[in-house]
Amino acid sequence: MRGWGLATRFAIVTLVALIAATLVNFAVTFSGPPALRRPAILSQIVPTLTGAAPVMRDYPWISVSQRQDFIAGRDELPLPKTADGIADKLGLQHGAVRLTARAGQRNLPLRDPASELFESFTLGLHLPDGHWRIVRADAQPVVTLWHVVTLSLMLLVAIVFAFLALMVARSVVRPLERLGHEADRTDFASPAAITISGPPEVVRVARAVAAMRDRLANALEERTTLFTALAHDMAAPVSRLRFRLAKLPGAERDAAERDVAELSEMIAGIIELSALGRRTQEHTAIEVIAIVRDLAMREGVPFTTDVSSAIVYGSASGLVRLFSNLIVNARRYAGGGELSAAVQTDQLVIRVSDRGPGIPSRLAERIFEPFFRIESSRSREFAGAGLGLAIARAIAEAHGGTLIYSARDGGGATFSVSIPRVLAGRNSV
Repeated sequence: MRGWGLATRFAIVTLVALIAATLVNFAVTFSGPPALRRPAILSQIVPTLTGAAPVMRDYPWISVSQRQDFIAGRDELPLPKTADGIADKLGLQHGAVRLTARAGQRNLPLRDPASELFESFTLGLHLPDGHWRIVRADAQPVVTLWHVVTLSLMLLVAIVFAFLALMVARSVVRPLERLGHEADRTDFASPAAITISGPPEVVRVARAVAAMRDRLANALEERTTLFTALAHDMAAPVSRLRFRLAKLPGAERDAAERDVAELSEMIAGIIELSALGRRTQEHTAIEVIAIVRDLAMREGVPFTTDVSSAIVYGSASGLVRLFSNLIVNARRYAGGGELSAAVQTDQLVIRVSDRGPGIPSRLAERIFEPFFRIESSRSREFAGAGLGLAIARAIAEAHGGTLIYSARDGGGATFSVSIPRVLAGRNSV
């Protein structure tokens, strides 16, 4: 089916299934269900009972035997009048002949005497030696060999076509799943190839996704280039401004220097964020707990953990920058913060928490956007360039991790960094 469209694949499977179902139904109808038994006419059975004639070919389901006692069949009721009538015809005493029969769908209610029996029956003749000569017809089984063969054949056909439908579905789903995984793993800094294979419809979708990714990557590259160029071009005028500010009076100079410092911070943040999106840092095995502990001591931030050691692959300078940004963010907007570390399965989770005003839930994701600031709750005096959290999340994602915000119980904010840790014999902590 390689190269066939989805509509063609499903149409062929449906057509073949319909043809097979039609042939099976024809075979079942042609073979037909087992015929209903003809009624047993007592006048034809009595010679077999006396031994004067064998069982007629018309009654292959009737058997003849000798038993010590007369035992009626299951659910059979005695027909004494009919039995006495047969005894009279044979010139025997009443009781020498016994007859029991089961009431069925075609002889309800069971009448006595009866000349025909449609269901199972047991007819017995008491012999001079004390034994009973028994002529017996067992009940017709509900499920016959024909039913078993027919049901098995239809189930087999259903299983075969269910398997074919599954194979067709897998041939469609597999390329879509692969495309979804490849699109989800897309990194604009180092984009992976997208496999172009599968049904024609999936191939067209894959090509569209690849083209869209390339257009987005080009647009991001152009934006990054523009920001970087602007930041670099602004660095020289800012330096000249710093030189000229020294000639201003004291009060005006201080205010102007704060504005220039903010502008310098913004320029540095733009350059750093652009560099994160362009270069690929070499990752090595790093002891993170030691880095976080040293950083907490240097910044004067409380640090609690029950993890003695945790190894991750990453950049030491990048991780220091990540946690420094979060600590500075907590100090600037909440007056301080605290660090904690814990292990959750194969992830190392490091949290920076504070008791500040927190962040409205509707803005929980927007705070990670570049240049986004919550001006309504933070004064201009402490407002930064709006790049610290964007840089922190970019570093976390570059390490295969995540950075998320959550409201802290009792008020405040918590920023949680999850980074995959190296499991050395599952004893890395």
